[in-house]
Amino acid sequence: MKNKSQWCLYIYHNGKNEESKEYVPVYLILLNTYEAKDLVGKITLTNSCGFREFVKKDFLIDESNSLLMGDKLTILCEAEITDLKYGNHSNQETSINIMIPQSKISLNYGIMFESSIFTVCSINIGTTEI
Repeated sequence: MKNKSQWCLYIYHNGKNEESKEYVPVYLILLNTYEAKDLVGKITLTNSCGFREFVKKDFLIDESNSLLMGDKLTILCEAEITDLKYGNHSNQETSINIMIPQSKISLNYGIMFESSIFTVCSINIGTTEI
């Protein structure tokens, strides 16, 4: 896409590593950029922002918590991009707000399961198989 930044939302349903295996970590990754130089969030990195302990898996799949509505998880993601020219990290005058499109992860999983390429594919959360 010309003149637009491209983003990807990574959700690790079995944790990203041994330390986060009981959690569902979520990371917003800046794939490429037109003018954006940095992502500012709780964690400031060159091209990503995330939460290693976004939500505990047990808490997420517990129906009494009502986080999975119709077996779907909705994540609202807001990000602010700032232009940090010449290494000036204190310049807030050029900040802009952007809207991140709604995740299409459930649609992508549906396409994956319908494809003959992934005939032996399943998603497991704890002891539950989707």
